[in-house]
Amino acid sequence: MQNKLKKVIKIENLNFGYDKNLVLENIDLDVFESDFLGIIGPNGSGKTTLIKLMLGILSPTSGKISILDENPKKAQEKISYVPQFGQMEKSFPIKAKSVVEMGLCGKKSFLPWTKKEDIVKIEKAMKHVDILDLAEKPFGELSGGQQQRCLIARAIVSEPKILLLDEPTASVDSSVEEDIFKLLKKLNNEITIILISHDIGFISSYVNRIACVNKNLVCHNVDDMKIDNIMKDSYSNEVSIIHHKCGL
Repeated sequence: MQNKLKKVIKIENLNFGYDKNLVLENIDLDVFESDFLGIIGPNGSGKTTLIKLMLGILSPTSGKISILDENPKKAQEKISYVPQFGQMEKSFPIKAKSVVEMGLCGKKSFLPWTKKEDIVKIEKAMKHVDILDLAEKPFGELSGGQQQRCLIARAIVSEPKILLLDEPTASVDSSVEEDIFKLLKKLNNEITIILISHDIGFISSYVNRIACVNKNLVCHNVDDMKIDNIMKDSYSNEVSIIHHKCGL
């Protein structure tokens, strides 16, 4: 099926290092339209660095990376990012709808009012993540799950082709985690999604592929995997993971 779908991200023989210390080595990865890709690996394995390379924030030391057949920096308007969740100051005076509007900042002129077409996009994004009724509520008064939905709405309001998320449920409880992933699964009908997570047992019910990253990268289809043990050589007992041997 994948070979019939368009490649939206292509990474070939990519290497990247900080101060001559190689963080990622010989990375090859194809991401297809409609993929829901989970990226896993221990702390310091290069997961977030890989996301930053996709975003064009970093450039490869060597090798190639293209986003929608373009250089990542040129494709930035077609890709959105939800960073690791952090609580905003509760007293910060900003409404939920204003947080979502921030997602249009790079695409709008500096006018003292919001254009009608932007209001339509903001309302559409908030409705898409089921928080339109919270538009006028201060962001700091939202629950953790509602705040995360608001940040996802901010990321999709510009109608990107690709959505990247870094630990999207790290700061929410387990009951909220399932709601967030159901939301992402729904969004995946329209957007290619790539996310970093440590909760492999949970995300395997939602993603269609998992990329194991620990300096190198090995990618597997979820249908070929079975979650029942721990990869001690790669995770140092940190997470439960698939039954196969990644060789990382």
